[in-house]
Amino acid sequence: PNNLEYQTLTGQYLLSIRDTAAALNSLNAILDKHPNNGYVYMVLFEYYKAKKDEPKLRNALNKIIEDNNIDISEKIPMFTNYIEQLEKQGKEIDVYNFFTTLIENYQKESVVYSLYGAYLLEQKELDKAEDLLNTAISINPDDEATWNMLVQIQVQKDSIPKLLRIVDEAEKVFPDNSTWAYYKVTAMVQLKKEKEAIALIDSYVQKFDDKDNAFNSLILSIKGDCLMQDSLYSEAFESYDKSLSYNPGNILTLNNYAYFLSECNTDLAKAEKMSSLVIANEPQNSTYLDTYAWILFKQGDLNGAKFHIERALLYGDDPDVLEHYGDILFKLGDEQKALEQWQKSKDKGNASPTLQKKLDERRYIESTVKCK
Repeated sequence: PNNLEYQTLTGQYLLSIRDTAAALNSLNAILDKHPNNGYVYMVLFEYYKAKKDEPKLRNALNKIIEDNNIDISEKIPMFTNYIEQLEKQGKEIDVYNFFTTLIENYQKESVVYSLYGAYLLEQKELDKAEDLLNTAISINPDDEATWNMLVQIQVQKDSIPKLLRIVDEAEKVFPDNSTWAYYKVTAMVQLKKEKEAIALIDSYVQKFDDKDNAFNSLILSIKGDCLMQDSLYSEAFESYDKSLSYNPGNILTLNNYAYFLSECNTDLAKAEKMSSLVIANEPQNSTYLDTYAWILFKQGDLNGAKFHIERALLYGDDPDVLEHYGDILFKLGDEQKALEQWQKSKDKGNASPTLQKKLDERRYIESTVKCK
């Protein structure tokens, strides 16, 4: 009976069975002797929240904040709960004020800075969020989620050099996490440094071999795309094959590999098989349906191509899809409608010289891709 934890749990239990009077008597009896006991106020917090008694709820929170005997990890769920409640009520100023109170009381707790930073990231207050998250990392560099948020900020700011610096630091702390490797590779691609990206990919595939098949499949798919950019077709196809050896169901690899095979007008049966797997998994993806339609077109199945390209247009009207639709219609003998689709493609931003030639000469022009 004299054990405070036992008494607090008794009060909590009585509240759970809706014996409110007995519960409050039990909890208030503790507070009479220990008026600053935060654990009691943690129980009362839930009670006041259910009763929607805002003044008493906030008083309970203040008592919880003030009790240094309670570890911050036990308090955070209540803090986040309260913040979510304020957000639902549209009380943004109260949210900011509450975070200010938390920062004032927990200046050396990284989790508080991370929590506030995460909130500001959601609000698109990127600079302030970045400052708070940097503070969190300076206190606790082992917080992976905070490193991730810092990276997301640089992605939103389109600040690739800074992103690379952050990723380099994170990789030192978490060398076995492939997330940072992925960010580095995609950053290099975005900077159009394909050779550096390929070198990174090769080193990471060796590092993560047999440890992370999904990751290896992903970056080898990216390598294939980079090699295609440089017209290194056989090397690209080899990379796609290796990507699929790690993950045979990699949708991105299957689609891109199939499309480029069709562009090269080679191994169309293999391309059709891969693309059919893709649209079976993603039946409403315009890009993937376009790939399948284009392969059928290359195989001479014009009616099948028309059916699938029209399905693709139900889910999007990308300029490339419109151009392909025009190509299919022309081959089916509907010249006027083909010209209409080619013009729509141009109007939507397709600046391809081949498309312009189709419009000028009012005829389909075969792709001149020569794959070695």
